[in-house]
Amino acid sequence: MGNKTFKVNLGGIIDLLSDHIYTTPKIFIRELLQNAVDAIQAKRLYDEHFEGRIEVQLLNEATSQIVVTDNGIGLTKEEIHRFLAVIGQSSKRDHHFENDFIGRFGIGLLSGFVVSEQITVKTKSQADDKGYLWIAQSDGTYSLEEATENLPLGTSVMLTAKSGMGYYFQEETIQELLSYYGEALPYPIRFQTASQQYHINPETPVWLRDNAARQALLAYGKEHFKQDFLDAFPIDIEALGVKGTGFISSQKLHLNSSNESKVFVKKMLLSDKVENLLPKWGFFIYTILNIDQLTPTASRESLVQDASYKICKELLAEAFKDYLKTTSEENASLFGKILNAHYQSIKMLANEDDTLLELFLDYLVFETNKGRKDVRWIKQNIDQIYFTSSLEDFKQIRRIANSKDIFIINAAYSFEEALIQSIIKKYPKLNIQPISPFDVLKEFESASPEEMVGYQEFIDKANLVMKDYFCDISLKKFLPADTPVLLVCDEQSIKNHQTHKLSGDQNNPFASFMKTAEDASKPSLCFNLNNPMVHQLLESHEKDSFPALIKLLYVQSLFLGQFPVGKGDIEILNLSLIDITNHTS
Repeated sequence: MGNKTFKVNLGGIIDLLSDHIYTTPKIFIRELLQNAVDAIQAKRLYDEHFEGRIEVQLLNEATSQIVVTDNGIGLTKEEIHRFLAVIGQSSKRDHHFENDFIGRFGIGLLSGFVVSEQITVKTKSQADDKGYLWIAQSDGTYSLEEATENLPLGTSVMLTAKSGMGYYFQEETIQELLSYYGEALPYPIRFQTASQQYHINPETPVWLRDNAARQALLAYGKEHFKQDFLDAFPIDIEALGVKGTGFISSQKLHLNSSNESKVFVKKMLLSDKVENLLPKWGFFIYTILNIDQLTPTASRESLVQDASYKICKELLAEAFKDYLKTTSEENASLFGKILNAHYQSIKMLANEDDTLLELFLDYLVFETNKGRKDVRWIKQNIDQIYFTSSLEDFKQIRRIANSKDIFIINAAYSFEEALIQSIIKKYPKLNIQPISPFDVLKEFESASPEEMVGYQEFIDKANLVMKDYFCDISLKKFLPADTPVLLVCDEQSIKNHQTHKLSGDQNNPFASFMKTAEDASKPSLCFNLNNPMVHQLLESHEKDSFPALIKLLYVQSLFLGQFPVGKGDIEILNLSLIDITNHTS
């Protein structure tokens, strides 16, 4: 049995192109431009000084006919059969020069059938004295004959809009699409209508120029992305032929914001929404890039994510890091604006990305007992760093930490404890440790054993008073001396304390289900032996007003520690004041 040849349903292929490969019919303009550029590039291989040009003509808007003409290398009769009539055949003459071309002629030209029932090609090659007329129909048939007119060197492609595609053949639409796809092309594109001529790309776009003025870049970014930017900076990665501009957004963006890139390949627009090319942490950076060494997908609307793509992504991340590092060193004001605009997202993402943590570590700001401080200040001024992941703990410790020269970071806000743990792991030389109020309590100076014998009766009576309030009594010496009492607790003991309070609330329908075990950990109501009022209280525990004074100081400790104060606590305060007044009147 001999070999058989597949039969191809051209109509099915056109449906495939329009419905599954190309996302929009407008790509036919891009494909026609690419074919013209390929032809010019091929001619420049033989004459590097050759000046190519592309002319687009709207013959008659009423009949919706468009002609795209180039002065490139043209096609011989044999090449027409080989390149135009064989789907998928490359029009490149020599694979040695493959990187000099953008497209593949066969599939690209077929995109014309998405908007037209017929494709007419007139071409003359410098290698042939004759010109040719090639007419292809969407049913898969074509004709080829010698041109009866004297054709110039190059190729022209004519399309006539099929039903429902007239919009893409209107003057305004064509002008817009030519500018959209061909803005950066190195060969002049002129668009001619019955009444006007447009020069589509009169100069290199500002985002692609060497030494472009910052203000000009910012103006371009504002016009293109419809927003103001904090800065614009050049991107140039010679190894992969990457050149363009990055724009730093001034808007507060969520870290899940898409950082899509507008990408040109060999100066032809690929897509203005290329995803995943930039590092995740670069969510606040918009880019417009021309890339020479990456491979487009079949639709030429995205990039093949091969090894070169991954290298490009890594090099872009390095370029961004270099920019941010240089800006932090040379323009602190601008860097501060960038950090301020995107601080919360940067801080959150630094938990997951070591690169971002390394870049911004010194500028991360935390709430501390000495005010809001950045890590750079902390590294320069603090030897021992403590942190707490509980806001209640921080409130308790903050008042006394300064007097003991303890430095504490409040890591109670969302994701900050995880960030502290990331810093500990990545920078072990930083002496960072967790701390709790009970840790601080242990550091307080205790009374001597002899003193404690004298204070025991006070402790016993105070414990009896506080039994109903689920607190233990302790005596310590600490600063500041004007603080008479502190309620010292950890997360579990304050939870037990709150549960006990709720269980005694007669208005709480769940009170009977909220019993606390007797041996559960309790907060410590710690009296300050350095406080004069406490010394008076130690000497007056026989007085009838003693229970009321203890309860009054307990409520004061709630206020000092910024604990939740409920209706029941206010009632304790009021009754205690009444009791004290009655005993002193």
